[in-house]
Amino acid sequence: MHKKEFVLNVAAKFKTVKPKAVRNIEQVINATLETITEELVQGGKVQLSGFGTFEVRERMERSGINPRTGEPIIIPTHKTIHFTPSGMLKWISGGFFSLIPSRKKHPVLLFFASRLAVASPGKNVSLLSPILIVQLITRGQ
Repeated sequence: MHKKEFVLNVAAKFKTVKPKAVRNIEQVINATLETITEELVQGGKVQLSGFGTFEVRERMERSGINPRTGEPIIIPTHKTIHFTPSGMLKWISGGFFSLIPSRKKHPVLLFFASRLAVASPGKNVSLLSPILIVQLITRGQ
């Protein structure tokens, strides 16, 4: 999805297509992105609850190979932006079982996950209760 599509989708969530409202939404999105960028440039960390965390990490110097010549090269230390999705975003995107520390899939979790997936396409479902169930079951193992 490109930025223009993103702005139009946000405007649709507010049930508006008026050009002035769409411009205002675009300004808010631009200001949000600028704020995140400024914080990352300063070496900070941006946590958006329910979405994830943006942070700057430093990659260590390492050896590599020049793909054109095949010669070994040294890749210098550099900074990169890292995004860590929140547990809620992992859940929504289908990574539900990545929240469970053990490799064993508990039968109760399988039951709730399958029921939630079948019962809720396109519906608002409380995601807190399944996560609480995961926490309660994994504490007992």
